Order: sequence, then structure tokens, then C-alpha cells
Amino acid sequence: MNPDKPTTWKQRNKERYLAAQRKNYAKNREKKIAYHRKWRAKNLEKNREKRRDSQREWRRLHPGYSREQWKNWYKKKGVQYARDYRKSHPAKPRVRPDRKAWSHAYYLKNRTKILEYRKSPKGRKSDQVRRARKHNASGSYTAEQWIQRFLFHGQRCRYCRVPLTLQQATIDHAIPLSRGGSNWPSNLVPACLPCNSSKCNRTILEFLALSSRLHK
Repeated sequence: MNPDKPTTWKQRNKERYLAAQRKNYAKNREKKIAYHRKWRAKNLEKNREKRRDSQREWRRLHPGYSREQWKNWYKKKGVQYARDYRKSHPAKPRVRPDRKAWSHAYYLKNRTKILEYRKSPKGRKSDQVRRARKHNASGSYTAEQWIQRFLFHGQRCRYCRVPLTLQQATIDHAIPLSRGGSNWPSNLVPACLPCNSSKCNRTILEFLALSSRLHK
């Protein structure tokens, strides 16, 4: 038996089969899209884990392939590949919403939810990650590590020693990011909002010295 010889109807009539598939998809496009969206929403964690496994396997098969190499490939071949694909697969023109107006409308609709998230350890962490990236600071931490730092300092402001809840506490960098401080947990201290705002880009010692002079 020749292994290269088509054995199934699908293999023998590949073009006919693909044409039928395309026709069926065009006829039931909205129904299929809705079905797949519902399936993905139902199997979100399963999909995520499957994607992670696929990425791990790819990295295992391509050791040493860095992000810089990917960027260089994209500059050389990826842009042209994307142009060729769009040319051969013309899509309907898509009206893009005004990003600023959309963001404002989303904020107004979900204001309470957003403010609660920003006050949570996870929300405060995401804000600090953005600032650390802006200053090219080294280090990272998890929400659990920030909670441990908060408990380590006795659930009080590091500067005025006022009692704080986790929602009231703000994350402050002992050595400011703008002055070369890291984003590691060891550089994090809890602070009340007035102290954090007053400290600005001073170090702990500078701010405590300033506070002692002001309270004399």
C-alpha cells in the first residue's frame, strides 16, 4: 500500500472539501462566531493553560531565541508578510471607535468597580509596575509580597505611624524610583496618602529629617 496515496474521500477531494467548508462558514458566520465566543468564555482557564503549554514547548524547541531576535525577524519579514496577507485576504473595513471616548465611557459605566480595583493590593501593584517600567527600575513583586511588607510594618504608616487598613495604605518606595530605587519588595513601605504625597521623591532619611524640623 502506497502511504502517499490519498485513502479517504477528504484527501481525494481536498479542494472540493475546502470550498464546501468556506461556503458553510460564510453562510453561518455569525452563528459560528457566537458559538466559539461562548465556548472560549466557558473554557477560559483550559484555553489559557493550553496556550501556555504550547508556548513552553515552542521555547523548549527553540532555546536561545530571544525577544530581540523576534523583533529583528519581524522588521525583516513580518511587516511584508502582514501586508501580503492583508492583500490576499481583504476584509471588510472596520470602523475603529475613538479610544479616548471609549475609555471615558467605560470608566463612567464601571467607575465603582475600577476604584475598588485601584484600592486593592493587585490594583496598587499594577500602578507601581507601570511606574517602575517608566523609570527602567529593576525588580518585581507579587500582591502577596506587598501584603507581607504591610504586615511587617505593623499595618501602620512608615512615617507618621498612623494605623492603616490595606485599602488605605499606599505603596511607597523607600528609595524613589526616580532616584535609582528598585521595585523589589525590600524597597517597599506602607504610607498614608498625606505622607506619600509629601515625601515626593525624597528618601526615607530625607523625609524623616524634614518632618522632624516641621514638627519642632
